[in-house]
Amino acid sequence: MEPHFIHLRPATELDAEFCYNVKKEALGIYVAEVWGWDEEFQRDFHRRDFEVRRPEIVIYQGADIGTFEVVEHTDHIHIGEFYLLPQFQRQGIGAVLIQQVLKNAAAKGLAVRLEVLKNNPAQSFYKRHGFLISGQKEHHFLMERASVLQSNIDKHFDEEDKTRNPNSHQV
Repeated sequence: MEPHFIHLRPATELDAEFCYNVKKEALGIYVAEVWGWDEEFQRDFHRRDFEVRRPEIVIYQGADIGTFEVVEHTDHIHIGEFYLLPQFQRQGIGAVLIQQVLKNAAAKGLAVRLEVLKNNPAQSFYKRHGFLISGQKEHHFLMERASVLQSNIDKHFDEEDKTRNPNSHQV
């Protein structure tokens, strides 16, 4: 995967239908498993959500292939609306995008958070990138990758604990 072929641009009103279709293609099967797919409800939900927050459009080799929302808060970065058309999944494109966010978060000492449907296999993608389940809702896992600073602190205390009590981690 050549990262220089991947670009982002802000979504405009003209992208509303594309964003809806990407979400439906990438997530629809998992939504349907949990709640069933009600086209009218989903379109209305998308319309209301799109009025309030808009993702960026993922462009690969000049073609619009997905959506990606990154919102920076004072204490963390939130990833949302991260959907790629199925034919562009498992090609390293998502990895390039997530690594850019993680690099930015590390530079700022921020954690990265997201939520994913419990039945969505994308969980394994996030776990491969260092995310851990930090909580849950009825149908979603809350996932977080701690800031590099926090990870280093945790690592330091784990090592210090092992030094003080070498048998504490034996099973």
